[in-house]
Amino acid sequence: MPVQAHLITMNENIQASNIKELVLQGYGIGWLPLRLAEAKLASGQLVRAGDARWDVPIHIRLYRPREPRHDSVSELWQHLESCLGPASIE
Repeated sequence: MPVQAHLITMNENIQASNIKELVLQGYGIGWLPLRLAEAKLASGQLVRAGDARWDVPIHIRLYRPREPRHDSVSELWQHLESCLGPASIE
């Protein structure tokens, strides 16, 4: 059975570190990247507000022009392909 969330948005901010600081100051809950919250979770300053059902998967997509204007863009793209494989880069 799905869990219904009855939440009121108190702050929307694209900078997760600002959200983390608001949560640490007692202004409610926030969705944070695990890597940003790990140290505070380990120290007990932050706790999960729910179980894994509240986790939000994220997909990062990169786009570039077919013909980049700068060689550095092509170099970065080639580096990403070598690290992640061509199937991961579209």
